[in-house]
Amino acid sequence: MDNYKYWTADRARKKQTALTRLANGLRNEVVSDSRTRGLFTDEEVEAMQIASNALSNAKRKFEHLKEQKARDERRKAASSERREQLCSKAAKEVFDSLNPPRNSINKEILLLWITAASVNPSDFRPDAFIYDIEDNMGEHYLSSDDELRSRHVSSMASYAYESFKKYLNTNWRFDVRADDFIPQMPLSEKVTELLGLVNHPQYEQNERLLVRYIENIEVYNRKVSAVERRKGFHSVDSDQPK
Repeated sequence: MDNYKYWTADRARKKQTALTRLANGLRNEVVSDSRTRGLFTDEEVEAMQIASNALSNAKRKFEHLKEQKARDERRKAASSERREQLCSKAAKEVFDSLNPPRNSINKEILLLWITAASVNPSDFRPDAFIYDIEDNMGEHYLSSDDELRSRHVSSMASYAYESFKKYLNTNWRFDVRADDFIPQMPLSEKVTELLGLVNHPQYEQNERLLVRYIENIEVYNRKVSAVERRKGFHSVDSDQPK
């Protein structure tokens, strides 16, 4: 069955169905049909009977192949889902460990995100407009510029999280013998490696290149924090007895 190593369960199912139709066609339309059988010699009918039996045997082999491939696909899907869960959980822990403002990002998240995306062969460095909180300012339909900024930082947070997850996912490499992805190190060590990118030359370079973008994000975060503090003060005042 090595010739079918890269077949899917669906492809094996289709082959099984095709062979079943051929076997049933010979058996029902010729061998078992006395009127049609009369058009052929005994030797030809016997040959078609043998062919029908052979096709039925082949059909059973492909049925077995289909079941085997289906089991493999379920195993791989479960393995992939497990990797996804592990990387998602670890990426969120990395994100949260950098103390992001509520519904926003900060300098540390931005720099680690851009650095991780830049050094990861499975990722790509995002275009500048993606991490520019001032992008499209003055050309939108929203009620205020800060509403657009809020959407921008929310989008950045999602991009950063996905980039961290992609970086952590590179911990798994495909092993031909195991026919599965195998971790190269404990995931906790990969997390440490990701956080350690703060010492990567690319991180220092990004810190210089992204000064304007960082400052704009920090200005927005301070403004939001000030608004929330004022709301807190008003709430305390309203709770005081008259």
